Amino acid sequence: MSDSKNLIDEPCRACSKEHARFRCGNCKSAWYCSKECQKVDWKNHKPKCNYDADKLITIMIVNGEEAFEQKVPRFEVDPTNGWTPCVITEMIGIPIMVKRWAPYSTKPKREVGIFYMVDPVSGLAANEWQMGCGVIAFARADKTDFHVQLFWDMYSYIYTLMDYYGEENFNYEQFKKKMLNFESFRKHQIEEHRIQGIIQ
Repeated sequence: MSDSKNLIDEPCRACSKEHARFRCGNCKSAWYCSKECQKVDWKNHKPKCNYDADKLITIMIVNGEEAFEQKVPRFEVDPTNGWTPCVITEMIGIPIMVKRWAPYSTKPKREVGIFYMVDPVSGLAANEWQMGCGVIAFARADKTDFHVQLFWDMYSYIYTLMDYYGEENFNYEQFKKKMLNFESFRKHQIEEHRIQGIIQ
């Protein structure tokens, strides 16, 4: 059991108290307010928790401006299980899927996840997302782990792309050829990592 910041205000699995502080150290998905509650719930939770590492996959959970990794069973990341492709990330060369995960407990001032839902032609997200994202999950369509560094790298790149849509003589075809590809993203990523001191 680990003491963690509960960004989506999950209640305790055993007693239903709000703002549980601890989560299962194995699967990272079940929240509890105490070790006693975890013990009480173990009989119910054990069948869902007993996954080998190769049966788990890392996805991103985004709540407003905050993003964190979460391990889930691989079967959760089935494209037919309510996931929607993020078109702009596919064009960049890293196919990502999105899924509404939970409602907000408190609506944030800013929603960084909405940038992943931007339409590459218009530079705008669909109305259904502009009305509010809620807590959302992102997963890689190739069913490999999606880590927080890559999430912020891609967010930073898409955020940078928004400047092009404001240009008076914006030409989508030229923009697509120049910017919507993995090579351009990778150059941006390397430069950002240098600025952040991740690489020299």
